Amino acid sequence: MPSVGIISCGKHWKNGCPGIGSHVLCFDAISQQHGPLGNLPEATIVSFDYCQACPGDSIPLIAQKMVQQEGVEVVALASCLFMGEPCPYVRETISRIKSSVTCQLLTGTYFEPELASQHTPDAVRVETRPFGLNRYFQAAVKSVASSR
Repeated sequence: MPSVGIISCGKHWKNGCPGIGSHVLCFDAISQQHGPLGNLPEATIVSFDYCQACPGDSIPLIAQKMVQQEGVEVVALASCLFMGEPCPYVRETISRIKSSVTCQLLTGTYFEPELASQHTPDAVRVETRPFGLNRYFQAAVKSVASSR
């Protein structure tokens, strides 16, 4: 059962996944076996953190911390880094992560990066709304964020 650490966009962290107001897509990826994260059978999210600010200098450091201190076996860059207004620094950040940690790196959680850019916030909202988990995850994420 691989342990996963997810790194999201700091801008989206406060408002949640683009268009749906929570980080539910990363969790849905595993439970629904959807997207890059869904391809990891029985994966468990053990760490969830966010980029501190552009230009993404904190992401490789967060990945190192996840691997070294939290035992993460797979670092996943959340789909929000590729959706809506995609992170302009993510490509160079990926190569920096690969040179700083020796673990599996996933680009995207719910959507592959090239598909994430095709999903508008409204389309994602309609696609995910039936699951009804938004309030639960908003409360959980706010609780984690306020404990920092």
